[in-house]
Amino acid sequence: MNPLALFVAGFALWGSATGAPGSDPGDPVTAVTGFRGATVVAICPTGAVVPAPGLGTEAALTTHVADLWGLSERAVFFEWGPGEGDLPVEATCLRLLGSGSGGHWVVEITDGEGSIRRRARFGHMDRRWVAARDLPRHHRLGRDDMLMEQEPRWGAPRPQDEPEPGWTTRRMIRAGQLLSVPGVAPALLVESGSAVDVELRRGAVVLRVTGESRTAGSLGDDVQVRLPTGKLVWGTVRSGPVVEILPQQER
Repeated sequence: MNPLALFVAGFALWGSATGAPGSDPGDPVTAVTGFRGATVVAICPTGAVVPAPGLGTEAALTTHVADLWGLSERAVFFEWGPGEGDLPVEATCLRLLGSGSGGHWVVEITDGEGSIRRRARFGHMDRRWVAARDLPRHHRLGRDDMLMEQEPRWGAPRPQDEPEPGWTTRRMIRAGQLLSVPGVAPALLVESGSAVDVELRRGAVVLRVTGESRTAGSLGDDVQVRLPTGKLVWGTVRSGPVVEILPQQER
């Protein structure tokens, strides 16, 4: 029998019986790659990815993490931890082991000659907005007030509210300081002590009255209003602006 066929059959049989080193139970992934001028079929463990043909190990790893984090490859970087031996230039299978907390994973790299594991730490270029100049309190942000900067951060990106033109400053902000909540926030649609339209919903019936806002709020915020009857209720600021009162908010 052809030696290559024996290797392929033996590798596939071993993989289906025991799984690749460190594999989890489940259906394996089959990968095909060039190996010393021949074609080798490898059985990848569950959870592994198969790099695109011709993509080097580090480039494939960067692409994989970028996909996990929802970023472009250019925004992701990493560094290898200590270890002995050279890593394969091209991998048949790549698998990340661990939780990824703080950007730390153990990377399992498989090629035609076996598997090797090496620690790695991943990070990304974080986008942040800073003040282009000194901004006074209660200033309405414009495009020329905002500068976008990038800085490297280890670990996955964290959800954050990015400021937009039209937001207002809640305090004095110096040039170069970060534009973030609570220093800046969406513009107030309802001012404390002002008259505001109030919609009270009772199933399919909507009653609109004019009330007095007892607290200030932006779009989507909950505010307290006084109804013409004198009753205090809570409602949600909607566009208009209108404060919408639902039955469960009448408290």
